[in-house]
Amino acid sequence: MAQAKIHLPQPTGSYNVGMKTYFLKDISRFYNNQNGRPLLVHIYYPSRETPKEYPPYLSDTMHLYKEKLLRTYNPKDLAYLDGIRDWAMPDAPMNTEDSPFPVLFFSPGFLMAAQLYSSLIEEMVSHGYVVVAINHTDACWPVMFPDGSCPIILPELADIFSNKERSCMQTFDMTQETWIKDVEFVLSWLPSQSITKSFDLSRMGIFGHSFGGSTAIESSRRYDAFRAVVNLDGLLFGCNWDKTFETPSLFVTAEKQLTHEDAISAGLTIEQCDSLTARNSKQVFDQLKNNSFYVTIKNADHATFVDSKIVKSPLFKNVFNPIRGIQITRALLVDFFDHYLKNKKMIILKEQNSEFTDILVDRK
Repeated sequence: MAQAKIHLPQPTGSYNVGMKTYFLKDISRFYNNQNGRPLLVHIYYPSRETPKEYPPYLSDTMHLYKEKLLRTYNPKDLAYLDGIRDWAMPDAPMNTEDSPFPVLFFSPGFLMAAQLYSSLIEEMVSHGYVVVAINHTDACWPVMFPDGSCPIILPELADIFSNKERSCMQTFDMTQETWIKDVEFVLSWLPSQSITKSFDLSRMGIFGHSFGGSTAIESSRRYDAFRAVVNLDGLLFGCNWDKTFETPSLFVTAEKQLTHEDAISAGLTIEQCDSLTARNSKQVFDQLKNNSFYVTIKNADHATFVDSKIVKSPLFKNVFNPIRGIQITRALLVDFFDHYLKNKKMIILKEQNSEFTDILVDRK
């Protein structure tokens, strides 16, 4: 069943992709009662090297990914995972001839590592962007630090819907503040690094999926450095969740949203489901006046934006083609950021495109 050859979709831009990993510590904050909150940050960038052989997907953390799947599947069913390759070459030389490149920050979904979005990140790099992907410690998985240790998900986050001390909404709101501070710290750290000589820090954007999408929206409210923002199917959190803003924005939502039936099967109460869905991004989009887009992808669900849909495709049958969801999302990201960070003509978002009949676009 699971021996099919799986490939993550190849980036469509003209640049090869390099990647460097940075282990940072924010000494202004505490972690495990010690000074310094650790953060694992991956910087993806256009490279001038054409690899002869690409590295394994999740090269450092595939064993952790497998451990979780082994709770459901047999080891033989998962053998194909070792054959999946990534399109980013670690420590490849940067393409400096065409620099400086605009910079995008990326924040992943709740309990998801940034590497699980390689298909989206590497696509943007192939089109001439640098992507700074943040793994938010204690809330992203699978992650491994340089010393081989793997930060565990905080219990109050792992069991967020069964916490008796505070509501899930309170926990989400508090956690977002931590993620925002992560973004702020990396923003302040980045300009001092030698690698940024090839970065255009005057042209910066931010995007994220799910909880990371909410983090992206709130970051764009607080930090003028971000000139454009994308929220991929994220509900909104924090005390400012329903406040308007002026940063050019793109909201991409899946047609299939959380239902009461879905919530109950996932262990949520009806009340928790209703409190979550009340924070939908459409309420904010409706308040915005200019340079904002709300796109619905037909037949898509919340996991459409993650590599996992493709990676696990041999293990189950998908109603919606997982490759198609990634293709649509990639095209939307390039179209949006190319316009607002590179002054290119907008194509897909400006008018109905015959190649994208499976999206609905609301424009302002």
